[in-house]
Amino acid sequence: MTVGPLSSDLVNYLICRYLQESGHEDAAVQLQRDMDRANPQNLPAAHQIPAHNLVTLLQKGLLYRQLENLVEQAWRKANPNSIYSIEEPVEKETIVALKKELITNGLGNVNGDVLGNGVSGADSDPMDIDQNGHSPAIPNHSTSADALANHNHMAGVESQLSALQFIPLPVTNGPNVGSQVDKVLELGKRETTLLRLQHNHVLHCAWNPLHPSLLATAGTGALGRIWNISRAQTSSPNAELSASANDLYSPIKESVVTTAAWNARGDSLAIALRDYPRANINRATIWSRKGYAMHDLPILGDPILCFKWNPSGSLLLALAGNGSQSNITVWKTVDGAIIDSVTLGGALEDAAWVRDGEFLVCGGQLLQAYRIDAAGNISLSVNCSVPSDDDLWSVKFDPLTGIAATATHGRKILIWSGGLLLKSIDAHTDDITALEWQPVPNPNTIHAETPRLLASASQDGMVHIWNGRNPWQCIHTLNIGLHFPVLAISFSPDGFLIAAASYRKLLIWKALEGGLPKASWDAGSLGYGQWAMPGEITSDSDDTFAVQHCLSWDADGMKLAYGLQNRIALIDFRG
Repeated sequence: MTVGPLSSDLVNYLICRYLQESGHEDAAVQLQRDMDRANPQNLPAAHQIPAHNLVTLLQKGLLYRQLENLVEQAWRKANPNSIYSIEEPVEKETIVALKKELITNGLGNVNGDVLGNGVSGADSDPMDIDQNGHSPAIPNHSTSADALANHNHMAGVESQLSALQFIPLPVTNGPNVGSQVDKVLELGKRETTLLRLQHNHVLHCAWNPLHPSLLATAGTGALGRIWNISRAQTSSPNAELSASANDLYSPIKESVVTTAAWNARGDSLAIALRDYPRANINRATIWSRKGYAMHDLPILGDPILCFKWNPSGSLLLALAGNGSQSNITVWKTVDGAIIDSVTLGGALEDAAWVRDGEFLVCGGQLLQAYRIDAAGNISLSVNCSVPSDDDLWSVKFDPLTGIAATATHGRKILIWSGGLLLKSIDAHTDDITALEWQPVPNPNTIHAETPRLLASASQDGMVHIWNGRNPWQCIHTLNIGLHFPVLAISFSPDGFLIAAASYRKLLIWKALEGGLPKASWDAGSLGYGQWAMPGEITSDSDDTFAVQHCLSWDADGMKLAYGLQNRIALIDFRG
């Protein structure tokens, strides 16, 4: 394996991997956020580095140093009146004479001090902790005199190292707990850039998953816009944000963008447009991140309620409906052609991909799994039995555990696996408003004991963090404030933070730790009239969308976009 020179980025990545593999995900993510790189997994050598690599390198380095010291001690013993130099090869006869003594006494018992640092080799092993109390085994065989004679290249040492059996560091489970309680960071006017949309209501906002400067917004009046958010070129870390917009549609007062979604690569944005005066006119378009129309998708008769990209971005799923029946349609994104569609009775409300060719849909008394075969045909694979008193509106799938979580139009979360209902949880004291799994950028860091976090939010003002491993305990209850409903929640892309928003307030917590918020934002800090509550909108606005809202983190986890009514707050968070 060739990884090039040991750069500071690579060292930081190795430390990050060590923390992840030791169960200290919190500390690992904090280090990653402090690094210059948004995603260290993109380092050229990252995919070549095996598990426990930092510990292996440290063990090899310590043992290399140990053998180096032993050779020096042996040479000094044979040449007490000479000055030792690593540049000067050891005489072959001297090495041959000392070889038996080294093997007889053991490599760790020459003059006691094996490291040259005052630590006795007889009493202590510098890797006691990492080796769980066991010293590495060193084979008891003869060392080649010809190899040892060339001390300058340490060939004999290399042969010893190649035969060692390294014991990986035992995994311990975090999270890290600091000795100090951080002060809550108050975010206000200085950290906020406010975008006003005049007579439009913003219904959707989503940062590009890979490009932290691109923000897509959509809403009423045919609002479809890609913003380029930049920071002034200055040495000040608090430089203000500036925004320029690229409008995708011409303003049409009676039209509404019903859904918008980026694909995982961030190079395509799917948007659906509904013309309300002409209910049968619905448009769906795939745009490039630069704002060019790539594909106009075939028109569906009913308005599109949601878009879902499959993990590879090769397929785009849409749910459309009119309340009495629903349609599932899947397009090929390479050319925008429909591969198949399915019509069902009732109202579907949400969908989630299980893998590239499998997905779930839910709505009311229905939760079903579908497969797409090689010919592109959609077929029903599992029809789940939903309890008669539960009415589903949201489904979220976790590929790491194979578990699907569904939320009801009420207070329950239903947990499913393999089509079977595992558990019904009375999650809140009021209606559930949001349900999200914690994202995991690097699945290789997840162990069987690592908590899988599921967050649920409610009109009761609470965010509950659940451990998705059995027995489904609520490990944290996060309170946004008395009498304030939680309208939206969003995990940062690295899964380290979770944000929750109400009408005028936004709080940010460390997802795994809970407790006190890490930061808070209050619209009151912007000044009078800068942020409107429902009922404070102008007379020419439509009350239908007065409480629609959206919340999204940028790709670096440094900025939040919070949309409510005709305003979008860009909140600069670099904590």
